[in-house]
Amino acid sequence: MKHCYALFFLVLVVGTYSQAQTWQTFNKATTSTVLPNDNVTSAVKDIDGTFWFGTDYGVSHYNGISWKNYTVVDGLAHNLVHCIAIDKQGVKWFGTEDGVSKFDGNTWTTYLKSPGTYYTLPVSSIAIEPNGTKWIGTPGTGVHRFDDHTWTDYGAESFRDPYINAIVVDSLGVKWFGTRYGTLTKFDNVTWTNYTLGENVVTNEVTRIFLQKGTKNGLRG
Repeated sequence: MKHCYALFFLVLVVGTYSQAQTWQTFNKATTSTVLPNDNVTSAVKDIDGTFWFGTDYGVSHYNGISWKNYTVVDGLAHNLVHCIAIDKQGVKWFGTEDGVSKFDGNTWTTYLKSPGTYYTLPVSSIAIEPNGTKWIGTPGTGVHRFDDHTWTDYGAESFRDPYINAIVVDSLGVKWFGTRYGTLTKFDNVTWTNYTLGENVVTNEVTRIFLQKGTKNGLRG
C-alpha cells in the first residue's frame, strides 16, 4: 500500500481548509496530540466540512480546531487504514488491513471474514454510488459489492487482474477499476471490459483514477 507522509499531505489539506496564507504542519514531531502515526494513507472531506485521515495506526478526525483519534479500542477493524469513503448520510466507511468498518458518528460496525458477512482480505479501495451501494476493492480477490443487505463478489471471472488499487463511479453510473498489473476495468452494470497496457492504458500499474467534467464519459486517466 502507498502512503502519503503527513509532512506533505496534511499541510496541503489543512491549509485549504482554513483558507490561510501560511502553512501549518501536523505530525508527531510538532505535537503528540494530533496524529497517531505520521504515515497518512488517505484523507477525505466530510459533508460538514471537517476532515478524516487514515494512518498506519488508526483514524484522525479534524474539525478545524481540534483532533480526535480512533483505533481498534474504539471499534475500528484494524489500526492500519488504507482508504476512506463517506456516503450521502455522512456515514464513514474505512477500508483496513482486516475488513471494513463503518462509523455513523456514534456506533462502529465492522464487517469481517465470517459467515453471512464480507469475505475479506485487506481493503485497498472503496467507492460509493449515489444510491448508497458500496464497491470495495481488495488486493487479490477483486471487488465486493455491498447494498447494506447483500454482498456480491466479483473476482477472476470479471478481472484480468484482481488486485484492485482504485475505484470510481462516473456520472453515468459506470464503474472503473484500476489494478496493480496494468489493467483498467470497466463495468457498465451489464458487461465487464478489461483494458491492458497497449489498449488505451499507458502504464504498468493503475494507482488512481480521476473523473473530469466536460469529457464524454467523465473519465480522465
